[in-house]
Amino acid sequence: MAQSINIKVVIEGVEDIEQFIILKELKSYAIQGYLIGKQIHAKEIKSLIERIITILRRLKNILENHKKMLKKVIIHDNMYIVSN
Repeated sequence: MAQSINIKVVIEGVEDIEQFIILKELKSYAIQGYLIGKQIHAKEIKSLIERIITILRRLKNILENHKKMLKKVIIHDNMYIVSN
């Protein structure tokens, strides 16, 4: 009903994948609950965001290194040859 009048909805209390699948099929806007993550105190949010940023930076570096490595891969006669 809320979606029909263009109101964004947050579904609370989603605790398992079955609930998530049903809500996804209903095209719920956002979900919240233990399936996504346990509640945290507001004071912990800054630390959590900093950890996420650190992880994303590490992933970026890993992907950049793999990208450089993939540029050196040559496909010849269905074989992958890594060049220097």
